[in-house]
Amino acid sequence: MNTTDAALPVLVVGADRATAELLREWLADSGCAVEEDPSRGSGPGRYALIVVDVPYPRQGKTEPLQRMAHEYPGTPVIALSPTFHPSVEPSGEAARALGVHAVLPKPLHRGTLVAAAHRLLQLPPPPP
Repeated sequence: MNTTDAALPVLVVGADRATAELLREWLADSGCAVEEDPSRGSGPGRYALIVVDVPYPRQGKTEPLQRMAHEYPGTPVIALSPTFHPSVEPSGEAARALGVHAVLPKPLHRGTLVAAAHRLLQLPPPPP
């Protein structure tokens, strides 16, 4: 699917260039358009999904998550971190403790990211 006005806007915060490009590529097939500049639009309802790269959430470095929850209340948030273990349930205890809808470990796996995005965006499950 090409990025169009009908695409679901996804805000990516704190990701390095390589991660942002992967997110852009992987989510495009789900009808999402990744943006990295929140100044283009703000307020509740602007984004369908927010993905925040948080390097050290266990050390209390969660300010970006708190800021997104405040600026975009009700918008689902996925937290990415290399400190999440692959065995952590995406919508389990760690997600609840951080106040997000899902946590995903880095390095990312396309299927895991797309499945989480589809679930949070209430899209049909992606094809295998």
